[in-house]
Amino acid sequence: MSLRWERVFRRRKTELIITFTLLALAVCLMLLPFGPYGGSVPVQLGEKLAFAALVALAVRWIGIVFSEAELTDTDGTEYEEAIKGAHRRIWICQTWLPGIEKEATKILQGKPRDIDIKILLASFKERSFIYSRILGRKNITPAKAKGHVASSVAPFVSDDAKEDKRHCLKFNYGHHPGWIAVIDSKVFWGPTPVHVDNHTVEFLFHKHAEGDAHGAFWTTQFNLLWENFSHSYKDEKEFNEELP
Repeated sequence: MSLRWERVFRRRKTELIITFTLLALAVCLMLLPFGPYGGSVPVQLGEKLAFAALVALAVRWIGIVFSEAELTDTDGTEYEEAIKGAHRRIWICQTWLPGIEKEATKILQGKPRDIDIKILLASFKERSFIYSRILGRKNITPAKAKGHVASSVAPFVSDDAKEDKRHCLKFNYGHHPGWIAVIDSKVFWGPTPVHVDNHTVEFLFHKHAEGDAHGAFWTTQFNLLWENFSHSYKDEKEFNEELP
């Protein structure tokens, strides 16, 4: 069963229970004509009501199927699966990676050598957005945030790495419109809450195809930050002494 339909069943649990109850009742009413009182008026009326109920249920669930198919809500599981199966591109804009060093390792493991990886994390340059972001996170200090960013990039610059990937890293000191992840032809994004991590609230996850209006918009946002409001790993070392 797909992740999308698992979420549908969770969200519509009560409606499903009511539907199955009405379905069972309708089936029972439609079987009454085969019993000893099959010719009575109440039984015939019940059969007609059962048929109408079945039609109404069918119409209702056809509508639900089409509406759910258009929804763009997703969650962290689908995001992780997309990273795991990526073969062409992984672009991520975050303050730091949600799984920190573990997430960075997932991004690098088992990927083709020619995959386009761009990781855009928070810069600690003066007046960077990261300082206002930290204000809302009571358990995060600037020193701790620097450590999170440093841990996020460690696998990219490790001496044990097969290839130095500093060129995949840049650090954003401009605006932070939210988190963005462009993975192959899928675009994941979500707003940034004031007091919690971006990935802790499921309904803040959204997904679009790269080619539709939303996907194209967020891909453009990523490119604007990457090209105009960020600098290299070498430049960031001046502002984040925790970088390896």
